[in-house]
Amino acid sequence: MISHNMTWIRYPSHSSTNVEDIISSQNVISRFMHGYFALFVPPGLLAGIVILVMFVKTCTRRASEKLDALILAHTISSLLMILFSFTVTARPNYLQVTYLECGTLSFFFNLVYFGSQYLVVLMVLSFHLHRHPPQNALIIRAHQNPMVSIGFVLMWAFCTALIVVALLGIEDYHGRTACQLDPLFAWAEYEIIKFTFGFGVPSLFHLFCFTLLLIKGTRPEIQSPRQSDHFEDTEKYRDTQK
Repeated sequence: MISHNMTWIRYPSHSSTNVEDIISSQNVISRFMHGYFALFVPPGLLAGIVILVMFVKTCTRRASEKLDALILAHTISSLLMILFSFTVTARPNYLQVTYLECGTLSFFFNLVYFGSQYLVVLMVLSFHLHRHPPQNALIIRAHQNPMVSIGFVLMWAFCTALIVVALLGIEDYHGRTACQLDPLFAWAEYEIIKFTFGFGVPSLFHLFCFTLLLIKGTRPEIQSPRQSDHFEDTEKYRDTQK
């Protein structure tokens, strides 16, 4: 861990005492942050609250289905990610916390992030299994029980977030530092693992499922002439029997 220690890195606004350097390094980022909060945060919060209200009303009228539970879990994770994004409101300054507190904040943020990504994967997989039921009894039971599926996703997200936060490269846990959701002092492996398991793997799985659905969706069209010929032969046979 000593050879990977990255806690010596400083944020641009803390590495220079020149006011002009601080303004130039933070101007573009701050503008993007302000635009994000103005354009995306209010609609995201409003949409999440509306979905939660509709889900509560639906549950009071009828029993919830698996898709309802998945959408609810994904909505909650998305709302939590939006709430975590409020930590950047201090820009161009940063949160002043200990390394341990910064690592804890990063862990819970990554837990929500990975959980949100894997819930989308689970919804795509559920859609695929709904159209093409599996033959394995264990998969059938897990598919029919949304709590088991969501629990497995959360467990996998927890393990991935734990691996990612272990790559922060912290030595002095009680020392104070400037913190953000993805700490600047993290190892290079932190970004690689997070990009791989948070974006790369889910994207490849989505592409695989959509390709598989497309292939299976075109099979009936290819086999339809044979099926029509078989249907005509059956009708002719019935007419001869009459």
